[in-house]
Amino acid sequence: MAASDPSDPGEALRARFSVPEVFNTICHDVRAALSVTAGSAGELASGAHGPLNPMQTQLLGMIQRGNLRLSRLAGNLMVLSDLWDGTLELRLARIDATRLVRELVDELRRDDPQCRAELVVKCPPGPVEATLDPERVRQVLANLLGMAMNVALKRVAVELTVEPAGLVLTVEDDGPERKPAPKSELKRVSSAELALSVCDGLVRAHRGELRNETPLGPKGGFRTILSLPARRHGGR
Repeated sequence: MAASDPSDPGEALRARFSVPEVFNTICHDVRAALSVTAGSAGELASGAHGPLNPMQTQLLGMIQRGNLRLSRLAGNLMVLSDLWDGTLELRLARIDATRLVRELVDELRRDDPQCRAELVVKCPPGPVEATLDPERVRQVLANLLGMAMNVALKRVAVELTVEPAGLVLTVEDDGPERKPAPKSELKRVSSAELALSVCDGLVRAHRGELRNETPLGPKGGFRTILSLPARRHGGR
């Protein structure tokens, strides 16, 4: 057994805290702070305390977008903690996937007023019932759509289709081509790579597959295709 190194300032921390414990502590504190700022921003946006001038409205929109990104980050850290120590669990339930997609898109349209890209949704006309973990699927979609909305020039599209093997969700934007940098060039992990890793872990937990395509044309574009071998109901 190697002797401890008294010159290593991180040794005591590594002995005292595990990585998942650190992730969980950060998540708890970030979410506690966000509950206050999100509530305050909602009060201002409601007009209950008087009308806002254009500059105040713009600043409020920036706060709301920042809250969304921090909220997704906190959720991603929690999943990373579970993936790290192998405790990730799915809470499967019978859901309407069409309703889940449409409700999430409506929330993003409402909660991210700074996004100028058109958010287009294409789903089957009727319900698509499947057995999935609704919160985990929402988290994956929120991550993918949030990243797309941050870089899109004019358009973000999400499409739900039903195939014999299960469900396919596609998120596409007209932003720049995006490819991961070689490990030798990385100085830190980008938030997009972190979010995509979380999405991949959650999809794998459903025994599904996530893949990316870029560029989609001469001007770039990015597409994520999410396949979920979900057990469907009602013959649809």
